[in-house]
Parts: sequence; structure tokens; C-alpha cells
Amino acid sequence: MDKQLKTSFIVIVKNQIELYNKLKILSIAEQKTLTTKEARGLEDIVKQKEILINAIKKQEDEKLVVFVKMAESFGLKYTPELKLQDLLSKAGSEDSVEIDKETTKLIILIKDIITLNVNNSRLMKNYLDFMKFTAELKAKIENPVQPIYNQDGIVKNAADKKSKIDQQI
Repeated sequence: MDKQLKTSFIVIVKNQIELYNKLKILSIAEQKTLTTKEARGLEDIVKQKEILINAIKKQEDEKLVVFVKMAESFGLKYTPELKLQDLLSKAGSEDSVEIDKETTKLIILIKDIITLNVNNSRLMKNYLDFMKFTAELKAKIENPVQPIYNQDGIVKNAADKKSKIDQQI
């Protein structure tokens, strides 16, 4: 395997690991912010995460360029179905081990971040549900609705309170 391509690939993967570690730290901070229901810091965290995601995408684009060159160096034509394992099987064992070691670290880190993001999404949904409930409760307190009773003294449903236009439609 071309040493320069291998080195470039490993450097890019290490850069991605560094960026993903920063993303993980932000995801943990986001989780803390959501659990304490302090939405003020959430906007800054989201902005920082967007910056990191853009940087990760740039690294991913660079990695793809190197990957295509690595494939070509083995006489393979790049297709989206071509996997790193296909290249590593053609590379020497020392090169394969080095690349596999770094990519495994990256994969484990990404799985951790995915778990954090799933939990953060759940927390965000709960937080938004809580905010909606609070807003509706506040509206009901500020604008109380008097119950409407029928002739028998039973509270009418809101459905019973429809206008004639609603009933005709």
C-alpha cells in the first residue's frame, strides 16, 4: 500500500476522532442542559455542534478522496459499494492493522454519540411536551372557561357546543 495514502487516511481518521470527541462532549453538555431544563445554553451548544458537524463533513470528503486513490492504487474502481475491508484485504497486514485500529476507535466513538443523541432526542421531546403542557395550563388559568350545563345539570361536552354551521358541515 502506498505509504503516503495510508498516512493521509490515518491522519484524517485521527482528526475525525478528535472532532467526534468534541462532539461527544457537546452532546453530554446538551444532555445536562436538557435534564436541568435550562434552554438558554442549548442554542450555543447547537451552534457549536453545527460547526463541528461541518468540520467532520469536510474531513469525510477528504477521506473519500484518499479512499478512492487507495482503491485505484490496488487496481480497483471506486463504487459506493466498495468497503474499506475490501481494500484492507489487499493491503499488507501491518497497514491493515494500523488502519483497522484507528477506524475501530472512530466507529466505537460514533456509536457512543449515536446513543447520546437518541437519549437527547428523547429528553428534547419530553422537554417540549413539558413546555407545551405548561403553556396550555397557563392559558387555561388566564382564560378560564365556564362550564355549560344542560337542563339536567350535567356539564355539556365541547362537542355539544358546536355551532349550527359546524353541525351542517
